[in-house]
Amino acid sequence: MSVVLDAIYACASDPNRWEDLIDVYTSLEPHLDDTAASLSDGGAMAETLLPHLDRAEDVARRVLQASAPAVSGGLAGGQTQAAPLPVVYVLIGRDQRIISTSPSVPDLLASFCEPLGQGKIFAMEDPENQKRYRGARDALKNGDGIMPVLFNFEDGTAMQSVSGFLVDAAHAGRLLATAEAIPLHADAHALILPDRTALVRHDHLLRASLGLTPAELRLANLLKDGLSLADAAPQLGIAVNTARNQLRGIFTKLGVNRQSEMVRHLAELGQLAAFVRSGDPVASASVKPVISGSGLSGKRDHVALPDGRLLAYRDYGRRSDTPVIFLHAVLSNSNLRESEISAAMGLGLRLIVPERPGTGRSTPDPAMSFESVGRDIAHLADVLKLEEVYVTGRSSGAPFALEVARCLGARVPRLMLWSARFTSDLETNRVDVLGRFYAGMRRMPWYAEAALALIRAKLARGIVKEILLRSFERSPVDHKLMANDPALLEFMATQTLEALELTHAGVAQEAALLQSPEPVNLDGLIAPLVVWHGAADGFVSAKDVERRFSNLPVEELRIIEGEGHVFSLEHRIAVLERLTSARTA
Repeated sequence: MSVVLDAIYACASDPNRWEDLIDVYTSLEPHLDDTAASLSDGGAMAETLLPHLDRAEDVARRVLQASAPAVSGGLAGGQTQAAPLPVVYVLIGRDQRIISTSPSVPDLLASFCEPLGQGKIFAMEDPENQKRYRGARDALKNGDGIMPVLFNFEDGTAMQSVSGFLVDAAHAGRLLATAEAIPLHADAHALILPDRTALVRHDHLLRASLGLTPAELRLANLLKDGLSLADAAPQLGIAVNTARNQLRGIFTKLGVNRQSEMVRHLAELGQLAAFVRSGDPVASASVKPVISGSGLSGKRDHVALPDGRLLAYRDYGRRSDTPVIFLHAVLSNSNLRESEISAAMGLGLRLIVPERPGTGRSTPDPAMSFESVGRDIAHLADVLKLEEVYVTGRSSGAPFALEVARCLGARVPRLMLWSARFTSDLETNRVDVLGRFYAGMRRMPWYAEAALALIRAKLARGIVKEILLRSFERSPVDHKLMANDPALLEFMATQTLEALELTHAGVAQEAALLQSPEPVNLDGLIAPLVVWHGAADGFVSAKDVERRFSNLPVEELRIIEGEGHVFSLEHRIAVLERLTSARTA
């Protein structure tokens, strides 16, 4: 166990020690038994390790922020940009109905609010919280553009609380970059909340926002750093009783009555104060609301699903072009290279790329399955009024593409799978870093979930590129393709970063789904099926693909010499041509 803990904290504190965390599986496996508990929740081992993983995640975020005031890469295709402050939001109209929310907000506020969703009334369940909210809202109407708020919830055993800022329409439009996308009424406002990640000091902003005196702020900072009141007083040159009086003043201004609450709320409000009082609009994708629009320029849009979740997607092309729904691989997203977009438009195609639940900006689905994703994307096709649409899936997007085509039935003239990956070979996958992670997923899903959170906390472009290159060493043709085309590697890193920008839930769920040993099932599929695969694919062998589809009704099964798992641009274009061609095999 000590070896495992060393690896966890080494990974958190050293940006280059990411592989140690994945190799922990090798150390843990001999200690697992075959009981159901060890395969699901991990039993006593999980109880021991998960708190350490939570603490290590916070360490990783702090290290990443401290080591780079400007993060290179991010989501801007390699451009250097300021590290975005992690916030979530609820945008509320003048009629108190919700305009939009961050995907994680319903979970964050589940104990405090009525069920949240687009078009629903925003209201706090507890009368005292509702009173505080109304007071802050009234202050906005009276001209105070930014008001701090604190909400508490007690279930009889523990106290939960969350700090935030209520901001008026002008600040909401500036901070959330919605001014051009939505003409906000003057009485609209936004609730800005922390996502409870890295905690950063912004002392002068705290003083301005909360009215703390310099003495109160000095005491609060020492208590935030872990000192007791008795230890902090001598450092400040004051008596303990004076420190107690200052602490009471801090409690009154924050509306709390416990020191632990004060520490957390000061940290969160300090972080948020830097965001809400910043002078420049925030362009970061992690805080920009996803607002529906025309969507034909490749801008990310969303549709609201029947259960209230949001499904994000990009729509490339002209409305008059032939629509194609493209299902991306795991650890990828709706982003496409300009060369692919241009090629598709040259063929008269409109590529619609949805982001699966928990990936990119799509809301996670705790009950996600291949079938549920098929229904989600069929709903997208209905909203976009696609009477006829081709479907294609690459790599681990293939089983989802099957379900989409099954759900859409006769509306799909053809389904095409390329580099199809339906399961993850546990033994073969141990030869590369991502493979070892997927192999461990089946034995220790509880650890894999926490490990993904830690890796996501320290993600940087350089680390992502290294992981990708190391993983593709098992497929030499692909590795050579990436080495000869540095822009391809940069693009794949961007896709990975965007896939994990809000949560790692989707990646964790998809990796678990890939462990299913179920054979390919085409029951109920009406659309003709075309399957192309690279002969040099180092992740899924051509023999395995031929075995899976040999006895199934396939229009064409083609093994392409010289191609790997990624496919060159030439054959990506050929895929689109074959998908929408009128000929049959």
